This record gives sequence, C-alpha cells and structure tokens, in this order.
Amino acid sequence: MFQIIKHDMLKYFYLYFGKGSIFALFAFFLTLIFGKFYKKHQGENFDYNIVFFKKAVIMAILSLYVYVVIGITLLSREIHSEMYINLQLFYSFDKSLVAPKYLYENIIMLIPLAILLYMLAAPFRNIVISLLTGFFFSLTIECVQLVTRLGSFMVDDIWTNTLGMFIGFTICWLVSTIWRTIKK
Repeated sequence: MFQIIKHDMLKYFYLYFGKGSIFALFAFFLTLIFGKFYKKHQGENFDYNIVFFKKAVIMAILSLYVYVVIGITLLSREIHSEMYINLQLFYSFDKSLVAPKYLYENIIMLIPLAILLYMLAAPFRNIVISLLTGFFFSLTIECVQLVTRLGSFMVDDIWTNTLGMFIGFTICWLVSTIWRTIKK
C-alpha cells in the first residue's frame, strides 16, 4: 500500500511541479522585495538579508506546495453530477484497500504545511494556531470541492488533514526542542 501512496504522491508532484514553480518563483521574489522595503525602514543590517532570503525560500516552497495540493484536490478531478456531504466521523475508516490509502494520503498531505509554517513565522509555533490553520485549510478545500462538485465534503478528510498538521507540528517542536537542548 505504501508503494501506491508513494506512486500517487510522485505522480501529482511531477504533474503540478511545472506550473507550481511559476508561483514559487513569484512568491520568492515578492518576499525578497518585501524584505528590501522592510530593511530600508529598519536600517542596514546584514541579518535581515539572511532572514528574508530564508523566508523567501520557504515562501517559494510553500507556494509550490499549495499549488500541488490544489492540483491534487481540485484540478485533477472531474465534475460530479451531484453534491455529496458525509458528516459521519470515521465513516471512511473501513478495511478496504482504497480507504486506508486515502486516509494515509490525507494525513501526509498536511504534514509539509505544518513544517513550512512552523519555519516561516513564530505564530505557527503555537499548537492551537497551527491546528486551527490546518483545520481551516482543510475545511476550505472541502467546501470548494463541494461547491464546485470536484469532490465530496467529508468530515474524515478534515480530521485526517488536521491530524497531519499535528504530526508536522510535533516533528518541528521535537527537532526544535532537541536543537535547543544541544545548543545549551
């Protein structure tokens, strides 16, 4: 099953990498330009160059990531004739081969978001803010899928995406804690 998940992830990454790279470059240069204006108002400090370059790289990766997620959740789908809403929690947790694959993919899908946001800005180093961001990101995807009929609205998807956000946050928090301990 993990071979199937790996195949799916690589397929969509390669499918949307090209166009997503355009957004990534745009985000990179926009962040650098913002950094130059910020530096101009804060004074000439070399550290700001390094900080905004790192932030620009993270913003580029984040933009690419968001485009790939939009590709997976919206662009790769066909319009359904009717809307489908499933509000039953744990409904898709059955023993079939397909359902666990989707569950794992939904969990894995938001781990990079948590990691990138954690690295990008201090507010995302708060578990509540991080989880709420993942919840609302997933809720937005589900609502857009429902309205555009490019998928179904499933509470399980929101729950598993938020779980992925928690896992990504936990990874960053552990690495950060270990790093601070080593530095002391």
